Amino acid sequence: MSNAECKNADCAIRILTSNIWGNSQTFNRMKNLANTFFTIQPDVIGLQEVNKIIRNEESNIFKLLSPDYKEVDVHIEDGEDNFTPLLYNHERWMVQDCGFHRYSGANDMGSKSITWVVFEGLLNKERFVVMNTHFYWTSDEIGRETRIVNSKELIECVEDIRAKYPVPVFVMGDLNCKISEPPIQNLFDFGFYNAWDSASKSRTDVNSHHKYPILDEDKGLFVDGPKPVGTHEDAIDHIFTLGKGVTIESYNTITTQDVLDASDHCPIYIEFFLD
Repeated sequence: MSNAECKNADCAIRILTSNIWGNSQTFNRMKNLANTFFTIQPDVIGLQEVNKIIRNEESNIFKLLSPDYKEVDVHIEDGEDNFTPLLYNHERWMVQDCGFHRYSGANDMGSKSITWVVFEGLLNKERFVVMNTHFYWTSDEIGRETRIVNSKELIECVEDIRAKYPVPVFVMGDLNCKISEPPIQNLFDFGFYNAWDSASKSRTDVNSHHKYPILDEDKGLFVDGPKPVGTHEDAIDHIFTLGKGVTIESYNTITTQDVLDASDHCPIYIEFFLD
């Protein structure tokens, strides 16, 4: 929603995370996601699995979302790709500061990372931090231990940011683990809380991960993506918050057929107000 629209409306802030399944051909998938994002109109979009193939497509997700959304241009010391970019509605927000961290240890193609941004409202100068992340994925002992390390490195980044910007922090992304598992318990112990628990008006009690859609080669489309099985307790995509002055109204897992046909992860978003 633009500034002009927000002047005459009670505008909640919306932030959205979506693992777009970067390890496959796209066909209709990116257009499905872009159309969904335009319907929801999030202020901030965090993506995961954005590899070179995704970026180099003629009609890539960034072009489809332009000019409404801009990618945050972060400095990356190793010069490699950013698989976890953040995009934002530049008519409502400006980038006050930003940064990037690639996780140490096991890290397939360097895709597991954090992109963080301090956003400031163009109208009322309110500030908040969004950290978009993707934890390591394997289900073996290496994977479990690596995700614990990922969570500790994330907390270290949060400490550095909060030392300079004592404002609310939102962590979102594909953490490849459930809320009951040690990496997320580390975040809770640090002071984060689950946005799902705090949603005061509505929340969807559904898993965010599901089986892959199927490529219909004759139509050139991905189709028949199945609905996720399970509840929020089974989800591996999350949004967490830290800090005072946040009122979360809704937590939403999108399960339309368009998004089920686009990825093996459902986008999730929250609506909130800063007090």
